[in-house]
Amino acid sequence: MSTTEDAGPATPTTVELELELRVGGRPLALRGTLTGGGLTGLAGTLRGEKTDTLGGLLAGLGEAFAGPGAALDALGGGALAAIHFEAVELAYRSTAT
Repeated sequence: MSTTEDAGPATPTTVELELELRVGGRPLALRGTLTGGGLTGLAGTLRGEKTDTLGGLLAGLGEAFAGPGAALDALGGGALAAIHFEAVELAYRSTAT
């Protein structure tokens, strides 16, 4: 007679994610992985236009980024509004779920 204990550990399920959304008014395509019910990886690229600045992006993200935006601006000598970008790469990886 076989029991569940004889079968050994279950193989975790892996799900691949593809998300397309807008962040701060700009398109963002994300790819991610869910393993064993938890997020283990996420990466994507936020594309900007020639007129986009880092300061404008952080302002578009809202109040949650006001503190980091002010800190970055201070580190850049107040030039955050003048720093233009073509793309911002985002990545997250975890060994734990």
